[in-house]
Amino acid sequence: MATTMTPWERFTTAARMGIPDQVPFVPFVTGHFFAWFLGIEEGDYWDSPENKLKAQVAFQESWPDLMLYPGIYWDYSVAVEPSALGAGIHFPPNASPHVEPFLKSASRDEILAREPGDPYRDGLMPRALDTLKYMLEHCPRKWIDQYGYLAGAGATLGPTDVAGLCRGYDRFSMDLYRDPQLAHHLMTIATETCIRYLHAQQEIGGPFHRFQVADDSLAFLSPKHFSEFSLPYLQRIFAEFKGEAIGILHCDTNSSHLLDVIADVGMDVFNYGPELDTASVKQKIGERVCLLGNLDPLGALLNGTADKVEADCKRLIEIGKPDGGFILTMGSGTARGTSQKNIGAMRNAALRYGRYDR
Repeated sequence: MATTMTPWERFTTAARMGIPDQVPFVPFVTGHFFAWFLGIEEGDYWDSPENKLKAQVAFQESWPDLMLYPGIYWDYSVAVEPSALGAGIHFPPNASPHVEPFLKSASRDEILAREPGDPYRDGLMPRALDTLKYMLEHCPRKWIDQYGYLAGAGATLGPTDVAGLCRGYDRFSMDLYRDPQLAHHLMTIATETCIRYLHAQQEIGGPFHRFQVADDSLAFLSPKHFSEFSLPYLQRIFAEFKGEAIGILHCDTNSSHLLDVIADVGMDVFNYGPELDTASVKQKIGERVCLLGNLDPLGALLNGTADKVEADCKRLIEIGKPDGGFILTMGSGTARGTSQKNIGAMRNAALRYGRYDR
């Protein structure tokens, strides 16, 4: 008789390119959805460790047989890392944090004088680390011990996103052509800030067993510019922390033009967006990295029937399942208003079509 794995064992086995008992389904849920699920304004979620933990635990308890992605965590969207370099952050009442591109009009000398952020002093990093401590102390232990949340689970924004948010994506894109030295400096201080932030998380939660780097804007770059301005900096982060840990790269923008080079980042798992064709991703990099994807959260999942959701997931599973190395999730964060019934349809598809002993 086949052994039934725990959600964490199933995820870890697939992430390491093994064959679990079934294709894992890990719902991709973050602040937008969590706040809606708890019935509070987003502004009351982002700035409250208590509400953040309450919302995340409430959703996890509604799906105890599933592991969440990124999981129960301190969740400040894109705000923390840019704030550590000096960016102003606004928290609208019913939207994600907004980053002010404070280097947009800065002089070249001012930008070149910028140094990496200090996670214990600068911007929102001290608050984010305090939130991690609070959640570690107050989260029910079973979610930490049995699902791998918080203790040994790291997360950071990627350096391309940090540089783009601080400089402004338009100006940063022009820098790639007009002032490559400046662009490299921004990427260097962004990368060092991310590395310092991850080390600070380890000081609180212990050595990583998994960590995520979310770098959506890398897909704005051409293959040439990605290889010069993004790839070596991402490689530094993954080389610094991967070791025995599972390294996850998240990019939910259209990175189809980078599939020939993106696996060189050194991640174990690639979380990709809904615009990518899973068959192409599987063919290009499926032998090198585990694929974590990619049902469109704004398509049938939000607006369609449960039958349609299950059918779409069946197709993804049939493409991704062979030889292991596939985890089913949404192609980006779950939207506010997404029904539990449709999330359940994703779960049902994994149970019905994802078994490896059939």
